[in-house]
Amino acid sequence: MQFNLFKYPPIVVSIILIFLITGKSVQAQSINTGQYQYLSPVPGAKMIMPSTGIIIRYGTSYSPADEKSINSIIVKGDKSGIHKGRLLLLEDNNTLTFKPYAPFKPGEKVTVELSKIRLTNNAYTPYLKYSFTITNKVLHHKFNAAEYLGSEFPVKKANENEIDAPVILQDSLPADFPGYTVSQVNPAAGYLFFAPFSWPPINPVYIIISDNYGTPVFYRQMPSTIFDFQKQPNGNLTYFDTNTGIYYEMNSKYQIINTFNMQNGYSTDVHEIRILDNGHVLMFSYDPQVVGMDTVVAGGNHHAIVTGLILQEQDNSNNVVFEWRSWDHFKITDAAEDIILTDSLIDYVHGNAIEVDYDGNLLISSRHMDEISKIDRTTGDIIWRWGGIHCKNNEFTFVNDPSGFSHQHCIRRLPNGNYTIFDNGNLHSPLYSRATEYQLDEENKIAALVWEYKNAPTTYSGAMGSVQRLANHNTIIGWGTNNAPPGIKEVGVDGS
Repeated sequence: MQFNLFKYPPIVVSIILIFLITGKSVQAQSINTGQYQYLSPVPGAKMIMPSTGIIIRYGTSYSPADEKSINSIIVKGDKSGIHKGRLLLLEDNNTLTFKPYAPFKPGEKVTVELSKIRLTNNAYTPYLKYSFTITNKVLHHKFNAAEYLGSEFPVKKANENEIDAPVILQDSLPADFPGYTVSQVNPAAGYLFFAPFSWPPINPVYIIISDNYGTPVFYRQMPSTIFDFQKQPNGNLTYFDTNTGIYYEMNSKYQIINTFNMQNGYSTDVHEIRILDNGHVLMFSYDPQVVGMDTVVAGGNHHAIVTGLILQEQDNSNNVVFEWRSWDHFKITDAAEDIILTDSLIDYVHGNAIEVDYDGNLLISSRHMDEISKIDRTTGDIIWRWGGIHCKNNEFTFVNDPSGFSHQHCIRRLPNGNYTIFDNGNLHSPLYSRATEYQLDEENKIAALVWEYKNAPTTYSGAMGSVQRLANHNTIIGWGTNNAPPGIKEVGVDGS
């Protein structure tokens, strides 16, 4: 079949998923996969979602308007029969995506064949053939607020002004507005963003922007627990609603202007959304799959639910331009020692932060592996793995910090080239949490601790937590879950 292929906007085309006449699964031989820059799903991948899309990037721009540029692209499912789909050449002119209109069948093997796409240099792509396997059972990970919230509350707008609006008078606050105390004030200028969370939860739920004295400039009562309320680089605000499982974007008038969620059949995780300068969005999904752990570790559960991690980058039209799965790059046994691999439920990665590094590649924080991983944003390969003494794949030598970090949150890269991390310290002895700053020598694999802050006496926060470096070099520390103050502290470079 021949068809036109245009750069942008993309056209919709039909692609045939040919049913194998025998009805049996046929293992496709991988041909020329190494000559392509990026393929998703990766060749040989298992436990792929039935509604997955396919991404093919050769590494050289495709010819955008050559009627004869594609001789054939064929996807063969050994159970699903004939499908039609949507083929797009994305705006980078370098990425093809195919999205089938109907899902694949559970457990089936899918074979992709691609031949002779003309490139802008008048050369042609090599013939491509590879296969992947669909998961047998689809499980969804969803934060279930209804389990512990007795009722829902209507959305109530309190202020429609700009973020720099006058503060709200204290006597106008609702009687159920959450109380908090400011014990010391000498901070950098700016507003604080809160999505108060407790366990068991406090009802009702609010999102809050306050000044440095704790006086609100904006608040809104929400119908369910909210996570990750923050200001994005584009100036807009985002938050995750645990009831809908969706991220919402608000403008400076606090009007919802956009929503974001994972594609390809994955549920959206609460931990992180990053809106990039080009409008692309980075998000996580937790991916529970049935795994026979008795084939992985002695005494493992034959029918364990093991949760992997999915990272997606979506463009301005919500097309997935990059997808990365822990199943393809991590082993379940990479989990830290406190993750019991003989349990029936195993969360072996627990990704909680995404950061774009200085070179455009991606950093992810995997809490249950005690690891920060750097991922090549072009190929999906792991560039390096960095973690403390409990990380099973650490490649770095620590300087000034014998134990390194443990069960960390909030990896962030600083303008000076260093990296900050909130070190929860779940595997430290004795237990303590801290804010840290490291200087990395990526060539020689050396991680030097150049700054840290611990409370005196020390605070131990077994979960959550954040570190944010401000423009005046002060640091805002969110202490996560702990039983004593402070909840938030701003400190100077000298620890004041």
